[in-house]
Amino acid sequence: MEWVAERLLARIDRSAQGIESPLAAMEAMFMSHIEFVAEHPGVPRMMFGEL
Repeated sequence: MEWVAERLLARIDRSAQGIESPLAAMEAMFMSHIEFVAEHPGVPRMMFGEL
């Protein structure tokens, strides 16, 4: 879980850097999250299994 949190949050932070519009930043963050899940499909199963 620590690996996922570090990688995902770093990716989300990078995706929003330099974007002025709050809406565009949110969209970039969302798309970054989706890309991460597409690359690591086991992560959602692991996270929801922990809940």
